[in-house]
Amino acid sequence: MKTVNLEYTNIPAYIPGIDYFLNKVKNDEVFHFMRMNHGFIDSFKITYKNWHKLQPHLEEKRYGEIAGYISNIYKAKQHGLGNWHKYSDNQRDMIKNLIEMVFEYKNLPDSVHIGISLGVGLGTHWGIWSEAHPVQQYRTKFARILTDVTKQTYYYAGIMKHYTIKGEWGRMFKLLNEKDFNVVFVGPDTFGGFDKIFNITNFNFIQIPRVGAIDKIDEYIDTIKDIDAKSDKPTMVFTQVGHILSAKITKEIMNTNIYSFDVGRSFDILMKDKFKDGDVAYKCWTALDEHGLNNYVDNLRK
Repeated sequence: MKTVNLEYTNIPAYIPGIDYFLNKVKNDEVFHFMRMNHGFIDSFKITYKNWHKLQPHLEEKRYGEIAGYISNIYKAKQHGLGNWHKYSDNQRDMIKNLIEMVFEYKNLPDSVHIGISLGVGLGTHWGIWSEAHPVQQYRTKFARILTDVTKQTYYYAGIMKHYTIKGEWGRMFKLLNEKDFNVVFVGPDTFGGFDKIFNITNFNFIQIPRVGAIDKIDEYIDTIKDIDAKSDKPTMVFTQVGHILSAKITKEIMNTNIYSFDVGRSFDILMKDKFKDGDVAYKCWTALDEHGLNNYVDNLRK
């Protein structure tokens, strides 16, 4: 499978074309795609002032302890994860789950695919600091620790955006319609508008608040399972819930027949007008030149 190096490193990550996942659907081979991007990786920089302690802690599998440090830092700093999760008591357990899944990748079912990026998933094209920036240097350090501890090759998280840029998601939804899938979208209000964009036949939308969804995650998971249980159709879930909650959903369904994709904001550029009046964080990549994005993906795939 073709690989690309993670941003500013020589660490390879898989970049399969969408046919990789299409073939799994055609062959009734259940899969789950989850991600851990820069936003969560940055939490380690804030938490570990003595950076040399991180790798031993991970090698010793002290996931709960590490999660406690991260959770406490964000509660104290009044930013970051706390902005999204309202300093929930569930935050520590969710953080522990994500860390453990990523660092115990080899022990997860083969159906689980974990994507990593050290930026927003667009390589050095956009959404990343310079190579010499302290934040980016810590991301590089984390990636080296990750691969040194796990000895695993991860997927590149940006492939979800790449499929959007190249107009390839339509093939997936066409196939899901043909195979009569229940298609479940879990995310904020705008995420529910893609049924018409993709012409999804059996569409189900589980709307979450933009802030504070963490305390209702079990309810969302129960709803997903209920949709699947009440139908003899197969079920595919697409999530825009952040990496912590996506990992929790993956953990709870990875031993079922439910498929899942953590796409995050990978579809947003298809409804860019809804984001045009927001700040940079709200617009994210929706304001980028699509010609430049196409060239970026074309060059990446050569």
